[in-house]
Amino acid sequence: MQMTTRGHERPIYRDVKLNRQSLRHLFITEEASLDLLKPLFEACKRYYKQSLVITDLDISPIKTNSYQLIPRAKSAQFVASLVKGQLTRTTIYIAGTEGFMWDIQNLVLKSGIDKESIRMFEPISDTRRVICTHCFTVMDNINHRTTQCTGCQRMLEVQNKFSELHAAYSGVQLKFDPKQSPLVRPRPSSKLF
Repeated sequence: MQMTTRGHERPIYRDVKLNRQSLRHLFITEEASLDLLKPLFEACKRYYKQSLVITDLDISPIKTNSYQLIPRAKSAQFVASLVKGQLTRTTIYIAGTEGFMWDIQNLVLKSGIDKESIRMFEPISDTRRVICTHCFTVMDNINHRTTQCTGCQRMLEVQNKFSELHAAYSGVQLKFDPKQSPLVRPRPSSKLF
């Protein structure tokens, strides 16, 4: 899916297809979403292609004929070297969790690739990255409508307002019912997005 945003609303992801106008195709994915990229990777046999797979394992980088497996801690360094000097007629395909994809997109944009050359798939899960609008703490892997901020300890409601810069959704303090005891805090809801 290709992504579009409308202001600060939740991103909309559209179907991703191979850009046949490009001479180079760069694939960047988390290990869990590798299968999403395989059909496109195989469809571009006639083109120059490279692939980075990001893993949570603490390993030394491994290079195969198909891709390079690298630890998450070194992803920024490897992404920068992958896109270096490939500014024209290049398409970059990104798959993974939403926070990961936006982090990678921001790295790619900083290296000079234009936004129209980036294709992002539908995120592989509904988990979100949330930024507290009160103390600016960023929290990953949030999958409830409410959560407690790990910074200021406020109970937050996760909004559909998305920040491309932080690759995160806004978390705003829940409004309490005045009849409710100030010592009783609502528990995080069990509903997923």
